[in-house]
Amino acid sequence: MIDQVAPTEQAVGEISNDPSPLVDEVVMTSLQQFPPPDLIIEGTIASEQKLWIPDTTASKAELADRQARGLPIGVNATDYQVTIDKVLYGQAPSTTLIIAPNGAQYKVGDRALLFLTDISGDPIRAPGQTKYMVMVSDGQFRIEKDNTLSSHRPKSGYPLADTYRGKDKGTLEKELQLIRQRLDSIEEVLAEEMTEDDKRALEEALKEHREGKTVPFKKSKASKH
Repeated sequence: MIDQVAPTEQAVGEISNDPSPLVDEVVMTSLQQFPPPDLIIEGTIASEQKLWIPDTTASKAELADRQARGLPIGVNATDYQVTIDKVLYGQAPSTTLIIAPNGAQYKVGDRALLFLTDISGDPIRAPGQTKYMVMVSDGQFRIEKDNTLSSHRPKSGYPLADTYRGKDKGTLEKELQLIRQRLDSIEEVLAEEMTEDDKRALEEALKEHREGKTVPFKKSKASKH
């Protein structure tokens, strides 16, 4: 049975007056640069699968030249089958998932906390297959025996890794609960006030954001007098 993290009983007003480090320091700096995750899970690595991925960026002439010189025309990669222990965000399609890591390597039996994007059906990475990929390179942690989080990333320059490396996984779980409560509250308010046309426009905008079609807004610098 997969554990679903239940929202806390704290009132929404109380939450909004108690800023979350993940919201203020991580989501606003790291995750907003990418489409939001489809799924965040804790799981155990059950098996691994070696595969070869063709290079789709090179032209036919470049591929032919590489092949003639005995150079690789693709890359080796490893996918992992993960048994889900707990769902922190989103809806898992099953109790096990095939995941493509983003730079990290695991061993069978390792526990991990993963921020995932659904790439099912991708013609290169997941043809005819249900598969999830780690959303950002620092959006993956190994859960150590003492329940602290470790990252394969360096000690600076990666907001998620910098914020939670060495901390208990419960800290990140609580932050995600707060975010989910805030988002649910915003959705409830919007649903009450929006017309059907507004809802359709919002759904279309969110779809475009998930697909990376929108341009993020940046704060303008105040002009100096």
